[in-house]
Amino acid sequence: MRFSKSFPIKAAAITHAGISGKINEDRFRLHRFLTKNQEEAVLAVVADGIGGHRAGEVAAELATEQIVRSIEEQNIEQPVYALKQAIHMANQIVLAGAQSNPQWAGMGSTCACALVLNNRLYTASAGDSRIYLLRGKRIFQLNRDHTWIQEAIDLGALPPATAHLHPNAHVIRRYIGAPNGVQPDTRLFLEGTENDQQAEANQGLKLRPGDQIVVCSDGLTDLVAAHEILYILQNRPLMQALEELVNLANQRGGHDNITIVGLQIRNTPSPALRWIVGVIFFLLAFGLISFLTLSYFGGNEDLLRSFQPTSRVTASIPITIAETPLFPTMDASEEDPLPIESPVFTLSPSSPLPPSLSSTATFTPWPTNTPEP
Repeated sequence: MRFSKSFPIKAAAITHAGISGKINEDRFRLHRFLTKNQEEAVLAVVADGIGGHRAGEVAAELATEQIVRSIEEQNIEQPVYALKQAIHMANQIVLAGAQSNPQWAGMGSTCACALVLNNRLYTASAGDSRIYLLRGKRIFQLNRDHTWIQEAIDLGALPPATAHLHPNAHVIRRYIGAPNGVQPDTRLFLEGTENDQQAEANQGLKLRPGDQIVVCSDGLTDLVAAHEILYILQNRPLMQALEELVNLANQRGGHDNITIVGLQIRNTPSPALRWIVGVIFFLLAFGLISFLTLSYFGGNEDLLRSFQPTSRVTASIPITIAETPLFPTMDASEEDPLPIESPVFTLSPSSPLPPSLSSTATFTPWPTNTPEP
């Protein structure tokens, strides 16, 4: 599948197990595709499996795979509705898997989704994986954590400065695989003071050149502050910035899996600018031809022979679409490097849990591990 060279998004992703010794229960998808209306789109999904001994990595794998499939199969005439439907379908798939295999019973996953369509941003989430927008010198947390602690903060029961020290800090309220269904959150906060209706109305946010979108698991945000994310992404190339963020989280303990997907909106020439460049190119070419013609017919053959062009003007501007993914087993060409996704294993609802998961997964009290207090 070929995409236009002017597609203005640069993308990169990274995932790391952390340094605590636990397996990596995070999964991500970074998927570029054509909609049924032949519109170019990018979908970034991050999922954090819940419950180490309950195959959280299986739930995260099933969730990300189903969300991508659902989005591709829909018309996406209503992007927010499409994201909601994708998360609902993922909930059914994960729940069915949990019910079909005793070793997968009770598994679940968070999810955070960012869809860029027609240079507009649409989001949906469930759990405590986050979506950030970096614009200029500011960083915005676009979604809200669905945690016990966030509810307490919203109600004024706990001060935000010390809330992270509470024992229930990572108890989540919404997740994929919930027996009673999942409620996708499609509020998109910019200033953070919007009510629910205003936040919903922010969907379809018009992206600007230079904007960056970050979708990440709580293994990053537990240990790296938002202003640090902003500084590093503003001062490093995209892939280098993601690696530096992972290293920083690991230096501070790396107690959880760390997954980050980054999107950058590239500067592309406007139609008016392209027209002006075309006119200038034409005038230069016309002037050069006129000069050579006059020189020739004026008898100045020596001048004609001595003229050697030293530069070449081209009307096309190549744009790098995505950086090389970290996983050497994945072949990503420059023209169409996506989809990029986290390493996967083959799942079968009737098959037992892979030995590499059943023997090493452990239930840890911190970070995210239980859906309810």
